[in-house]
Amino acid sequence: MAAAPKQRCEFLNRTLCPTHRPPPLRRKAANPPPSQSRTHLCGLRTLRIPPHGKALSRLRWVVEVNECIGRFRQLYCNFARRNKPRDLYLRMTEYAEITDSRLQSRVRSRYEVEIAALEGLGFRQLAFKLEARGPFSAVLWLPLLPLMRQAREVLVFPFPLRLALANVLYVHGEPPSIACCMGMGVKLYTNFSDHSLLISSTLPSHADFQDSNRHSNLQIVRTPPCKTPQEAWLAHKRRTSEMQARGNKVGSTSSFADYVAISEREEVDLRSRRA
Repeated sequence: MAAAPKQRCEFLNRTLCPTHRPPPLRRKAANPPPSQSRTHLCGLRTLRIPPHGKALSRLRWVVEVNECIGRFRQLYCNFARRNKPRDLYLRMTEYAEITDSRLQSRVRSRYEVEIAALEGLGFRQLAFKLEARGPFSAVLWLPLLPLMRQAREVLVFPFPLRLALANVLYVHGEPPSIACCMGMGVKLYTNFSDHSLLISSTLPSHADFQDSNRHSNLQIVRTPPCKTPQEAWLAHKRRTSEMQARGNKVGSTSSFADYVAISEREEVDLRSRRA
């Protein structure tokens, strides 16, 4: 009971005495920032930053994302070394028909001129196509995204950060052919029974393949690129007639599955030319 008046006096001194100075609070010294950084095999650096304040929290989030990208790049490179280019492409690329009406409207609006030209030549719509690369391909293909935007490609980014291109496919019955509208131009495909593949296009880059057609191991023949879809279709029909005159019969070129098989063959051929 004797301690109660003493405690009351101390309370009055702290609250009423103007000369009373409370002892200074002892603050814990902040941990010094680390002097070393960790470097991944891909060259990305990450730092350990204490999460104090909103700015540092956001910076820490960016650092963690950077670290995850570095780990994914390392895993992707290790996976690519253990697999052949053809197997890697076939596993990582997926083709699907687009059923979303809003995405179909975007594609139709983008390729309005090409669609009108193909329909004037007797083509009819086959399907809206979505070609999606592997997981996190949007990060791996980041340097090429400005060029795709410049070509007005219809880009979609499905989970997880996949890079996908949306296009429209058209089909013709005589000769059996499939047309694909792309940002750089229009491609025309025709299959033959001897596993030959004829490709005509309005892509200027296909001019580089004319001298190397005889070196292709996949029996892919490309006509010289044309300026308009009408000119490309005339050249395509003329070359088809020449191949039929030599005894080649036109194979199945009328379904979405036929286009997927054609596109995979073309991609493997392009990769073999770059090697």
